[in-house]
Amino acid sequence: MLADGGLPQAGMLSLFYDEEAMVWGDEPDDREHWRLLWTPADQALVRHSVPAR
Repeated sequence: MLADGGLPQAGMLSLFYDEEAMVWGDEPDDREHWRLLWTPADQALVRHSVPAR
C-alpha cells in the first residue's frame, strides 16, 4: 500500500502465503509467513526456481 493507504495505479501486486503454517495474521509473529510484493509495470519479470527448504 502507499503511504496514503491506497493501492498503486499500475504494476502488479503478488501475495505469497505460507499455507503450511495456516496463520491468520493477527499475531506479530505471523509476519514471517507472508509477503506482498509490488512490481512496477515497466519491469520485466524473471522466473526463478523454488528455493530448497
